[in-house]
Amino acid sequence: MLKKIYIGIAIGTLLGLAVPVILKFRKERELFSDEDLSDDGEHNSMLDEANDFLLSTRKKVNEMVKDAEIKSGSILNDAATILSKAKDKTSEIHYDMQDSARDEINKLKEEIEKSIVEFKKKLDSE
Repeated sequence: MLKKIYIGIAIGTLLGLAVPVILKFRKERELFSDEDLSDDGEHNSMLDEANDFLLSTRKKVNEMVKDAEIKSGSILNDAATILSKAKDKTSEIHYDMQDSARDEINKLKEEIEKSIVEFKKKLDSE
């Protein structure tokens, strides 16, 4: 997914850099050409080809971005499901341990109370 996004960014950057170079080349060629300036057919066709190339590239990049969005959404949904399941499992363990800890605390409390009662008896008998 990230790879496609980086490829899209790279293609977009290259296209952004290529357009000024193509236009500059075209202007320089027109300025320093000894040919008759009325013959713009060749120049227009070259510009049209560059424009068609840019449009098709833009369309491909947009498709790649849409695909990346769909895949990233799917991945995020899967991750959310996994995290939700993990949360449920850990909370179950927490509550299970909480109940067993309460049982142990109650047992200890009873033992301590018995020890106190026995100690009181021992004190009263002396």
